[in-house]
Amino acid sequence: MQEVKLYTATREDVVGTIVFSQSDEISSNVMDFTQNTWVVGKTILNNATGLEATILSVVSSTNIQLSVSGFASGGLLFTIIQELIELDLFKDETISLTQSIKNTKDIAKIQTDFTQSFTLPASKTNGKIFKHFHRGDILDGFDARFLKPAQIKLNGVDFKKGKLRLLGVKMKDNNPSSYKVSFIGSTVSLKTTFGDDELTDLPYLDAYNHIYSYQNIDNYMQNGYNPTGDGTGTISYPELMYPFISTSKNRYYYNTSETTNSQPHIPNVRNIFNNGEPASNDHQDYRAIQYFDLKPAIKVYNILKAIEEKYGFTISNDFLRPEVSSGSKPPVDGLFNNLYMFCNRKAGSFLEAIDESSAEVKLQDLTFDSGTEVRTSTNTTISSVKYSSLSGYYTYQAEITTTGGGSYDVELYDLDTNVVYYSQKNNVSSTVNFTYEFKTNTYGQVTYKPSLRVSTKGGVTSFVTTSVTLVKTSVAFSGGGQQPDTTVQTGVYSKSSISLSNGIDFRSKVLPKIKVIDFMTNLFKMFNLVAYFEGNELVVKTLDQYYLNSSNQEFNIDEYVDISSSNVDRSEVYSEINYEYKKANTIFAINSNEATNDEYGNERFKSTESNLFDGKKYNVKVSFGHMVYENLVNPASLSLQGTVTSAASSYIIDAYSNFNENKWVVGATIVNNTTGDIAIVNAVMDNTSLDLSTNTFSVGDSFTISATNAFSGITFGHTVSQDNSPVIDGGTLFSIDRIPLSSNIWLTNKIEGVNSSSPEELDYLYVPANVYEGQVGVRSINFGSEFDEFTNKEEEDSLFNTYHENFILNIYNPQARLLKITAHLPLKILLKYKLNDRFIIGGKKYLINSIKTNLQTGKSDLELLTDNYGE
Repeated sequence: MQEVKLYTATREDVVGTIVFSQSDEISSNVMDFTQNTWVVGKTILNNATGLEATILSVVSSTNIQLSVSGFASGGLLFTIIQELIELDLFKDETISLTQSIKNTKDIAKIQTDFTQSFTLPASKTNGKIFKHFHRGDILDGFDARFLKPAQIKLNGVDFKKGKLRLLGVKMKDNNPSSYKVSFIGSTVSLKTTFGDDELTDLPYLDAYNHIYSYQNIDNYMQNGYNPTGDGTGTISYPELMYPFISTSKNRYYYNTSETTNSQPHIPNVRNIFNNGEPASNDHQDYRAIQYFDLKPAIKVYNILKAIEEKYGFTISNDFLRPEVSSGSKPPVDGLFNNLYMFCNRKAGSFLEAIDESSAEVKLQDLTFDSGTEVRTSTNTTISSVKYSSLSGYYTYQAEITTTGGGSYDVELYDLDTNVVYYSQKNNVSSTVNFTYEFKTNTYGQVTYKPSLRVSTKGGVTSFVTTSVTLVKTSVAFSGGGQQPDTTVQTGVYSKSSISLSNGIDFRSKVLPKIKVIDFMTNLFKMFNLVAYFEGNELVVKTLDQYYLNSSNQEFNIDEYVDISSSNVDRSEVYSEINYEYKKANTIFAINSNEATNDEYGNERFKSTESNLFDGKKYNVKVSFGHMVYENLVNPASLSLQGTVTSAASSYIIDAYSNFNENKWVVGATIVNNTTGDIAIVNAVMDNTSLDLSTNTFSVGDSFTISATNAFSGITFGHTVSQDNSPVIDGGTLFSIDRIPLSSNIWLTNKIEGVNSSSPEELDYLYVPANVYEGQVGVRSINFGSEFDEFTNKEEEDSLFNTYHENFILNIYNPQARLLKITAHLPLKILLKYKLNDRFIIGGKKYLINSIKTNLQTGKSDLELLTDNYGE
């Protein structure tokens, strides 16, 4: 028998960030320490270095004194560790823990190791923890709505960290006799953590607010936008950029044979080419890209950064990282670094947003004028509290005066939650006065980050906030029939004139309407990811990395297996397998599906009569949109001449050519002018190199490349339906390529019938694709093989082939068996094994599907799958 001990705490560990340190003192905005003096005497851990210290005293609302100096060296993230209290157990109570590989593949159930419910005695110690729960009329009793930190130890050794759930109390003679509880893994589920939050609830993404101007979009569609400065964004793969995807009825084409203004105007059809600068006349906008047709796309990696910042954990860089190589970890294919999400929250172009301007005043932007400074956490927050002995709230009063005529809107909203506290729309007077009271009706403390926003489409050019008053009211209840003590503190603030600018509120106006849990779930499905927590880090790997490229261990358990009874079952095979994106709703994808009688991007397998598998359906459905992009064809007769400066078996080099700006050569005919031999250009390798179907060229040979109806290498997306109505694409993910452009491709800010300022000639353009070609070869975000829009060749390295194939082949292997056995596992295995380890029985290796263990006896019910993974 093993000694099992269970521990729990009255509070969660506190994770925060050090914003300043000096000697033995650190500053953090994680909480108001003056209202949380329980931290004194607790252990604080530097999460990066492992250094521990004791909190000696609370210096101020943001500062604490530690037992050591230099605590912040080497890391900013810290944890204040809550003391755990040992609970009393019944001697004959059985505690069984269950783990399953399915819970590492379902983002909603990450790390949900769990026990069946068990009972604890109503001892004096346990009563202090679960105090008064049976008395619903007592306000300060145990709150079973929340899970409490917990830990299980086996024979004095740490086994599992997690949380304790109180299920109920059994009463005897009107007094508690036992408590019914269950233990759950260190994170109950990310579904619980994320709740119903949407991507719009991620404050980090405010960094991508930007002014929607002609000059900015011209820059962002050529060079991208990297506002955070964290080093992950480059010109090739920026944090945000504007891809060549039209969101209006405008249909773009490319024809270099058209002379200036030689073609009649066709509504909503525009040639991006013009021989020379388009004239400022009625037809200019039909010979250039209209900048307000374009909407931004954000790098998916930076959405993960926003999730980390919001929920206080980090995500490992095993696969979800912005580089191919990362320290000692195995290289990845780089596809994820090239993945972007198109931000098309509302159908149609941004034309209506051009005239809208806005500005806002955050709490920390206010200038303190008089009274008492009542803001907390470096002037960024206010809070309300409610306890049996104390309550407190804030009153926010403000007066807004504008400059310029016209109507405007006023909102007081929360920077973290995006909740709107106060709103007044289309006010036509010059001054607005309002008051809002921040008060909570539930027990505990609520923190707010109010920000005042003014927006207009009228003539308002600036505004001033005066007489901003924050009133902090605190009420202490002494009891015994005495009157409560009320304290009122008042701070008066102001903000000088702020000019309104044409800005895009990225979170509320641009980001697709997607829940955080759905966003993560879709990524997990696309790349067949698994995850588990190690401390505060969510380790995320592809299933191949998890099973093949991790430090797996092997445990021979022959001597522990109960051979008296076991089951050998067939593995779970499927009669039908479906990998699919959201149903196509954009014109190119719909037309492609109708023309091919197929579903672009999806992959399906259905067993037939001659090879009919007996099983259920296996469905992987991703709710991201998936688009088809058009490689614009140039119908003009094109030619390019050069001289070979170097040659090899399959390619030639012309040191003086510029093939990157002439990608139409792909698929074109190349003639050796010296020998008369003819070949086809397979691909542009770089600016001076071509890959050929056959190579008879020698150094010094001249060549001519010619083509009619050649692919331009400029891919174009269009978010309209078949009837040409703008649609929402559903948060489409795609890869990008920043391509250099030949001359005479233009951008305009001209609205039909209105002359523009000077049009801009584009040197580069971010174009969308479903295929990425990186350091380790070609990768596709189609689930199955599809034609590459750039090369017009079938691309086999799909999501299925790269990330899902090994999983499917393992369960369809003819030798695959599902073994169900009982084993009495010793502590040396129970404390070490992980779900990606292998158990060896009779010389055969098995993967762990699930394991249920009696912690007192070590008796484990195992479900094991024959290990043919990756063979």
